[in-house]
Amino acid sequence: MNKQYIAGTLFLIWVVLVCALPARAEYEEHLRSAERAFNACDYERCVNLCKLYISLNGTTVKNPLQLKAERMLACKGKENVYSYRYMVQYSPNDSWAKSRLESVTTASFSDRHSVFFNPGSSTFDGSQSALMSEISGAVKKDNNVYTITAYGSGASATARANLVRQELVSRGIASSRLTTVTSGSKLFPEPKYDFLNDMVLIEKTDRTAPSAQAAVSSAKPTAKIDSMWVVHSVDSRMLEIHLNFSVSHMKDRKMRVVAYFYDADGNQIKDENGSCVTQYGTVDDYVCVSKWATPKYESSRFSDFVLYMPYGELHQKDINDKTLQFRVCLWDYSVTPHTDLYRGAMKTFPLYPSSYPYAILNNTWSDHNVMVNDEKNMKVHFDFTVVGMKGKKVKCQLWFYKNDNKTLLKDADGNNIYVSEETTPNFDVSRYKDYWLTIPNSSFLNAANNDDPDNACTFDILIRDESNDTLGRISNIKVKRSTD
Repeated sequence: MNKQYIAGTLFLIWVVLVCALPARAEYEEHLRSAERAFNACDYERCVNLCKLYISLNGTTVKNPLQLKAERMLACKGKENVYSYRYMVQYSPNDSWAKSRLESVTTASFSDRHSVFFNPGSSTFDGSQSALMSEISGAVKKDNNVYTITAYGSGASATARANLVRQELVSRGIASSRLTTVTSGSKLFPEPKYDFLNDMVLIEKTDRTAPSAQAAVSSAKPTAKIDSMWVVHSVDSRMLEIHLNFSVSHMKDRKMRVVAYFYDADGNQIKDENGSCVTQYGTVDDYVCVSKWATPKYESSRFSDFVLYMPYGELHQKDINDKTLQFRVCLWDYSVTPHTDLYRGAMKTFPLYPSSYPYAILNNTWSDHNVMVNDEKNMKVHFDFTVVGMKGKKVKCQLWFYKNDNKTLLKDADGNNIYVSEETTPNFDVSRYKDYWLTIPNSSFLNAANNDDPDNACTFDILIRDESNDTLGRISNIKVKRSTD
C-alpha cells in the first residue's frame, strides 16, 4: 500500500512538473516580449506584458523593466531628464537609466559622452554596449582627439576606462584619437549624484596647444544679448527662454549661458531639492538653468539659443496668477576663475497657471498704419497657447486704457474702446503663433476721455471663454497712438 501511495505521489509530481514547464516557458516569453516592446518604445505594451508576467508568476513585485516603462509613460514617452531621473530614483543601480540621464542632461554639450557602470563593476552589460554604439557613431563623425577620463579611484576606475577605450577601438575609432587614460575625482559642474563616481567620460579635446590657443585672440572677450523672448511650452511643462546674442574674441572657448531665477521681490529662489541635475541649480543651491556654448568664430552670433526650464524646478507651491523674474548672464568658462561677459536686466514672467482650462500669452508685437478697407489701422499680433478648449469658442480681445492702464478709453458715444474676435481650437492644446487683431486709427481719434499730452495709451490682451471668464491676460502694453 505504501509503495502504491509513493508511486501515485511521484506520478502526480511528474504531471505537475510537466504541465508547469510549458506555462513557465510561456510567461518567461512574456517577459522577453516586454523587453522587445521597451526597446521599440512601446511602453504601454511593455507594462501590460510585465503585469501579465507578474500574474502568471504568482508575485506582486514589479520588476525594474516595468518601473522604467511606467516612468516613460508618465513622461508621455518622451526622452527627458525627468523620465530618467525617476528611473534612477526607483532603481539606483540601473546603469542604463543613469547613462541616459547624463546623456540627456548634457545633450546641449555635444562634445561629451558618458558611460555608467554598476558600483564596483568593470564589465559591460547589454545597455552599456548599446550606448557604446551611439557614442562610437558620434565620435566617428569628426577627426578630433578624445580624452577618456575614469571618475573614482583605484584599479577598478582604470579598468573601466581601459574597457571603454578598447571598445571604441574595436568599433573602428583610431587609437591615435584616444588620448592617455586619466583618473578624475569629480566632474565640473560638480554633480550631486553619487553614482557619478562610477562614470567614464569621453570628451572632445582641443588639439591646439595652450600657447597657440592664447594667441588666437589677445583682445578682451565681449558679449551681449541682442534680443530675448519667453515661450511657455504647455505640453512639456517648461519655460523656454529664447536668446539672440553676440560674442567676440571667444573662438573655440567654452562659455556658459545661465538664467538665474528670483521671486517678485528680487530674492534669489532656493533650490529645494539640491537639484539632482546641476543644469537646474548652482553649487550654492539657488535655482538656475544653464547651457554650454562654444563660438566657432572670432565674432559669432547665436540665433534662437534656447534655455529650457521645467516648472517643477522653480519650486513654487502656489503658482496661479503668480509672477517671477529671471536674469540671463553669459560666462567665460575658459578661464579660472570664470568671468561674466554680460549680465542681462531682470525680466518678469507669469508662472504656469494651475486652473484648467487656461491660456498663456507668449509674445506680442504691433504694426502701425496698416491699410484695411482703405483705412489706416494698428495691427496687434500675439502668440498664445490655449488648453482645454477643444471645440469650444474662445474670445480674443484688445481693451484700451488711458496711459495709467486703469481708466478704460471711451469713444464719442461713451462706449469702451475694444476689439473682440472668436476662434475655435481644434486640439486640447492649441498654439496660435501669429494671431492678430486690427483697430482703425480713427477709433483713437474719437477717444473722448484721453487727455494724455503725448497722445499715448495702453492696452491689454485677453483670452476668454464664452462666459467671459478670463483664461489668460497680458496687461499694460504701451503704445503711442497713430493719429495721422
